[in-house]
Amino acid sequence: MIREICRFTKETFLKLPIILRLSLEDFRKRFIASSFGFLWSFVQPAITSIVLWVVFSVGFRSSNVKDVPFICWMLSGLVPWYYFSEALASASNSLLEYRFILKQMSFTPSIIPLVKIISSIFTHLIFVGIMVFVMLFNGMMPNLYWLQTLYYFMCMLIFILGLSWLTASIKVFFADIGELINVCLQIGMWFTPVLWNIEITSPDIQWIFKLNPLFYIVQGYRDSLIYKISIIQRCPSTAYFWGVTIIIVILGISVFSKLKRYFNDVI
Repeated sequence: MIREICRFTKETFLKLPIILRLSLEDFRKRFIASSFGFLWSFVQPAITSIVLWVVFSVGFRSSNVKDVPFICWMLSGLVPWYYFSEALASASNSLLEYRFILKQMSFTPSIIPLVKIISSIFTHLIFVGIMVFVMLFNGMMPNLYWLQTLYYFMCMLIFILGLSWLTASIKVFFADIGELINVCLQIGMWFTPVLWNIEITSPDIQWIFKLNPLFYIVQGYRDSLIYKISIIQRCPSTAYFWGVTIIIVILGISVFSKLKRYFNDVI
């Protein structure tokens, strides 16, 4: 298994130029047929943010969270979740979408989910830009803690990659897993939590929500952007997250390696 992990890592680095080129092409292809093209990548996250803010601020009358404007608190959790859900959903379908490439004997199938994951980064950066603008507008100035979001983003990237190797390889043989992923993402948005503060629940049950690896990411973004809490102060959570992530990556590599020999027969 260690040899397989090293091989996957080596393939990824060797194919990095191809991955980046395919990712740029994938992002461009999503909007090439529309009149406004690239602008849709800005409009979609902006509208999502506005609708959720109106619903919770006006409809549910959500107030500031610890003296932090609700929209800033909301966006700091919504930004990583939005990327996770988009990247996982598209990466899980990547092998079927790129079936024409899989038929090329010299092509490395393990990099295809990564193409979708990197392609989703472009939309994520736009969403991050919206969040930063809103925070500056509300008087929240950048500081060194903001740099921690780069670490939490890399955590999320690795977690998604391991998970997508697992889901993408299974989806080739079991198409219904795509619908299962969508259901899990809908439930996961509330289970993380993204739009509500975990402190409103009893301390006795908070540990249940913290079992979700995405809680570590969302909380990490808020620690960095709002609360000024360093990574060092989250050592137990960090150890748990990386333990789960390593298991997911190993499982993803193992399943992908065992199933990839049958991809061309099924596709």
